[in-house]
Amino acid sequence: MHETPLGRQFQMNHWAAHANLQGISHDESLLHPHPGGNCFNWVLGHVVATRAALLTALGESPIWTEGDCQAYRRGVQPPLRPEDARRLEDIVSAYDASQQVIVDCLRRLTDADLARPHDKGQTLGDWLAGFTFHEAYHLGQLGLLRRLVGKDGAIA
Repeated sequence: MHETPLGRQFQMNHWAAHANLQGISHDESLLHPHPGGNCFNWVLGHVVATRAALLTALGESPIWTEGDCQAYRRGVQPPLRPEDARRLEDIVSAYDASQQVIVDCLRRLTDADLARPHDKGQTLGDWLAGFTFHEAYHLGQLGLLRRLVGKDGAIA
């Protein structure tokens, strides 16, 4: 199939994530906003963890195991303990590894694939559209978290 709007959205998300990653160290990725909230490490790890469901829906194997995802699941209360955190470079590597698989899968989807029922009355296409929003929401948080650790904004 041709390039898809969903594929372009994932490509823009990937670009934004990497722009916000520039110059962030692992230690900086563990700094939490106060009085509460998740750190850079958790937010990017959460994106990778949620991509497990996306990859499964696309018929691919997740990059991380269930155990790898545990500290990054929705509802885990901050702060992320340093001993529970994956190294930032490992999270980035997993994020990048999932990216090409996702974009390639989206290119292969047909209109019939996108129209098939998926979850709670949604089609796969509807679910994917919601997924890109979820991901963009969290990747936007990286821009704020970047400033909270003292870095300049990455996207003008």
